[in-house]
Amino acid sequence: MIQIVAVPQVTSLAEYVHLAGDVKVERPSKCGNQVCGRANGFWRHTGYKRTAREGELLVELRIERFLCKYCGLVVSCLFDFLIPYVVFTAKLVGKVVQQYGCEPTSYRRLSGNCASLSSAEDEAAGPRPSHVQIFHWVRRVAVQSSVLLTHVQRLALQGKVEICRDELLACPNGWKAFTKRKRHELDDLLRLLVQSSRCSGTGLVAPVDWMHHYFLQSQSFCRAILSGRSLKLSTQQRAKHMN
Repeated sequence: MIQIVAVPQVTSLAEYVHLAGDVKVERPSKCGNQVCGRANGFWRHTGYKRTAREGELLVELRIERFLCKYCGLVVSCLFDFLIPYVVFTAKLVGKVVQQYGCEPTSYRRLSGNCASLSSAEDEAAGPRPSHVQIFHWVRRVAVQSSVLLTHVQRLALQGKVEICRDELLACPNGWKAFTKRKRHELDDLLRLLVQSSRCSGTGLVAPVDWMHHYFLQSQSFCRAILSGRSLKLSTQQRAKHMN
């Protein structure tokens, strides 16, 4: 089980580096096991290291693990700027997904732009996303776009934000799609990006990153939209769980 925890002191990889990794992760308040569900039953249970990449930053982070003393459930706590099983941060993944949805470009060009963030001669710079990875990232969000758009529009209505009703919006890269279904998914992706930018209040700055955090915290539709794994999610106070 993976639990994504919002640590107040750390909201990005850069902040983690600034704090030199000196971050205290609080233990979960309640067991996410439906059979157990007891409170205040977690013990600290070692941990492990994983790397995260964003631009020129390639950082090794420590991930804390906790053990439920009642049922034996082990929980790994990730910072919410990370994506489970993906070395790149939500900010970087969100940026390339947004660019493909809004600007005329290609997967190879986006991969090249990511590679230019660090010296190609610097072996310590770590991996850059390939065009195949970027294809899967875009597809992952695009296939969910119509469902996600419904939830974001509901949020807009609650906050009295203008609804994106422009059915003529077309993804500038949609013409390259091999099927009508994929083209419609890319068009839905563009509408989702526009609507999310209105709800976030930041314009088209980081709508995918905003959605990543919003849906992790959503009580009605909790989902890790950038993860390629089939995951079950639930929320508990400020913590976000992924089974």
